[in-house]
Amino acid sequence: MLTCLLGGSSLAQKACLQSLENAENLYANGRPELVPQMLANCLKKGFDRKQQIRAHELVILSYLYLDNDIEAADAMLQLLKFEKEFEPTGREPMEFKKLYEAFRTQPIFMLGLQSGGNYTFAQPSKLYSVGETSKDSMQYSPNVGFQVGIVADLQIGKHLLISTGLNINRLNYSYSQSIFEFTKYSLKEKQLILNVPLGIKIATGGKKVKPYISLGAGFDLLARSDIQISRYFPNRSIVEITGQDINATSIRSKNNYHIYGGVGFKLKVPNYYLFMEARITNGRANQVNTSSRFANSELLYRYGHVDNDFTLNHLSIAMGVQYNFYRPKIKEKYFYH
Repeated sequence: MLTCLLGGSSLAQKACLQSLENAENLYANGRPELVPQMLANCLKKGFDRKQQIRAHELVILSYLYLDNDIEAADAMLQLLKFEKEFEPTGREPMEFKKLYEAFRTQPIFMLGLQSGGNYTFAQPSKLYSVGETSKDSMQYSPNVGFQVGIVADLQIGKHLLISTGLNINRLNYSYSQSIFEFTKYSLKEKQLILNVPLGIKIATGGKKVKPYISLGAGFDLLARSDIQISRYFPNRSIVEITGQDINATSIRSKNNYHIYGGVGFKLKVPNYYLFMEARITNGRANQVNTSSRFANSELLYRYGHVDNDFTLNHLSIAMGVQYNFYRPKIKEKYFYH
């Protein structure tokens, strides 16, 4: 049974290949009107991928030869639906190239994954302390974190895309302060944030490499904040005070927002874009839940820490891959050239 099925399939493929060769001969001998009908059945089933493309091209050329623009355009649409990333080789007639260029052949939607690293800076706006409130006694230091997420781009113009996604960011920074002239403490805060950006990408370049700039804003939802802290006494024989990480989620603003700007590029590979982007993100909301500033007794009484009002900014570099979704469509102006 299986042998009969395989044998029948092989015979059908040979018959379709013969039809394709016959159609090519008819076209070469000035009989293009016979080509579309000869290939119709095998275009439905019978050709392998390369033969299918050859057959579609031959049908398009035949309709163009007959000055039948409407059928030629329909045949080109069928080709682009079958082979979404089809491109002319350059050996085709000029009419074929003009018809191809009359179609939207760019992907209209791109969806993928990204990952990368970030470097977070804390920016104080109003200072608080259990001791003297002085900038000289306080120091913020940037730390390295990471990010992973989903990125989606919608093409709305030749050079313009709407971009969004969903990211998980780990933002880290360090802080130290001297209090009462005899003791100091240092801490490292680690925040886990869900981030939803919404912006635009303005792209240039050709089909293979597309440099772009990105601009936008985003919503940040704090999932968790942990503080690792220790207090010590320089030049005094007092044991350093330390302990387990402290959950600081309740003394942080849960909802925040930011603006961003970046530069990057996309590299076209079959069915995908590879991309890399460098971005600067500027936090716009106070990280501190002001109603709970003094609520964590361990931070306040054991370590002498009170939060300043501050925002978080970070630099990031992300790399990723996006799958391309196509919807070929002819531009109406083709019929009025």
